[in-house]
Amino acid sequence: MLTRAARPLEIALGALFVVSAALKALNVYGFAVQVAAYGVVREPSITLAIAYTMIAIEAILGVALLGGMRFGGLTVACTGALLAGFTALIAYAWAFKGLADCGCFGDYVKMGPAESIAKNVVLMFMTAGVWLGTRTVPRPAPTEGGAAPEAPSRGATESRHTALAAAGVLAIAAAFAMGKPAPKIDTPPAPPGATDSAAAPFAKYVPDLGGAPVPLAQGEFFVAMLSASCDHCRAATQTLNELAQAPGVPQIAALMMGTQDEMDDFIAATDPQFPFQTIDTLEFMNLLGKATAPPCFYIVRDGKEVRDLIAEEPTYEQLFDFATKPGAAQPEAKQ
Repeated sequence: MLTRAARPLEIALGALFVVSAALKALNVYGFAVQVAAYGVVREPSITLAIAYTMIAIEAILGVALLGGMRFGGLTVACTGALLAGFTALIAYAWAFKGLADCGCFGDYVKMGPAESIAKNVVLMFMTAGVWLGTRTVPRPAPTEGGAAPEAPSRGATESRHTALAAAGVLAIAAAFAMGKPAPKIDTPPAPPGATDSAAAPFAKYVPDLGGAPVPLAQGEFFVAMLSASCDHCRAATQTLNELAQAPGVPQIAALMMGTQDEMDDFIAATDPQFPFQTIDTLEFMNLLGKATAPPCFYIVRDGKEVRDLIAEEPTYEQLFDFATKPGAAQPEAKQ
């Protein structure tokens, strides 16, 4: 059993885990993109599997905490271990991968790594309070000359626990039912012979400008990875428009991520003078490689990466040297 002071902490922890799982379930695909942003795993099918797994773990722990299902302290121990693991992962991604949003509450509540770590520390103290509050309440001793007093009825308490657990299950189920589907990206067919292999990851893409497709499977290209909602990417596009007219620069093409509305705004604002193609966001994150965020740039030959340039605000000279001088010094990737 729990002391009276510890039970409210247990309910608060359970409610927070259920809310966190439900918000992620409303947009599982968006949460998978946030998983990829940690830079540890980026392969699309794996990040989606991790997203579903994390939602399931949070849901199970949240419902168990709400329902007072402690399993000899295992629920509280797993809660503490999960919070400690999350905190370590967030600190790593913040320090080495440039993490901007922890994804703790999916797409709906943005939280930076510093705030998330502070939140987790508070939650770990709450978990410790629940752990310390766990104790066995002894049966009252018999009074002198009489029988032992009746133990308090647990029926009402168990009913409240069951109701809280059921509410948690219903909240998460409703979130899944109302959740957003994965976005559909209309992509042109890959050119004949193109493969989706690790050896030539760009070969299946066919950027287009004005109805003129440019298959990346054959030839040499300057490929820019751009986000339609990124201000740095918009600035880089203006520079790429100039670079597209320079002699000696390989054909410029862009692979982009963004919704249709974001793409419409991007095109209106930048008027790209080179072929581009919008691709699935998880595929985009996977192609970033060692970069933490767009923009980044590649020289691609026959669908294979030859070299890369990671620069948040590249100058015309940097891009020109990168495109035309293989031995040119490259700026360090932002950590």
